[in-house]
Amino acid sequence: MTTVATAAARDAQASARRRIEPAHVRVLLGQDVRRLGPNSAKATAGVLGVVVLALATGVGGRGFVTGLVVALLVMQPMFLALQLVKDKLDGTLHFLCALPVTPETLAAVRVVPIVAFSALGGSVIAALSVWNGVPAAVGHGPALVAATTLLLGALVPAALASTMLALSARFRFETLVSLPMLLLFGLAALTKVAERVVPAGTGAQLSTLLAQPWVPALLIALLCAALVGVVALAFRVTARTLARFTPESRGG
Repeated sequence: MTTVATAAARDAQASARRRIEPAHVRVLLGQDVRRLGPNSAKATAGVLGVVVLALATGVGGRGFVTGLVVALLVMQPMFLALQLVKDKLDGTLHFLCALPVTPETLAAVRVVPIVAFSALGGSVIAALSVWNGVPAAVGHGPALVAATTLLLGALVPAALASTMLALSARFRFETLVSLPMLLLFGLAALTKVAERVVPAGTGAQLSTLLAQPWVPALLIALLCAALVGVVALAFRVTARTLARFTPESRGG
């Protein structure tokens, strides 16, 4: 009985260490808002000022305005993710990891703003898609187009930023600097392999398949599920990395 009780107590302690603590998340999020809010507000105000000027003068048209807004909405979650690199370099992350909170709580503090900004961005992108006449161009109703662009406009930046967050937590800064070049080389290599492996006529077959009404919906559903999985995996990787974080690794 003593052995069983000891094992149960150990499992309870391990479960407590793994859980997300909402009260601590709210406190730490408030600190991050006060710390990062002014810079984010300045960047947003600058882009919105350019948008207003473009609309007032008629320079660039709707495409120019949409491009600026979408760029801001996609990059903002990335900036939040890359903040972890700065926190590793200046010792802020070492201080946070020394607090009596679980690694999952610290990871949630990073992921929640990314998901929130991405959801907000997806809403704006959905409105812009309707404003730019995408429903008429694709031959579907505004509600369907808005719902699709909302999902993809929110999940794609969230997945990209969450992945960057996990990479920022896992690897040192020197590795992150070389990452874009490695990704470009990898993409070029995959393109060459695809050109040799994919048989001729595949494009026409894909066009015929995509003409089926159920195929695009299935592909979008699978893509959304995959993106949600990427965010969840990035959260786990970030939490596990923060659980092992030490002052020696803060050179990041």
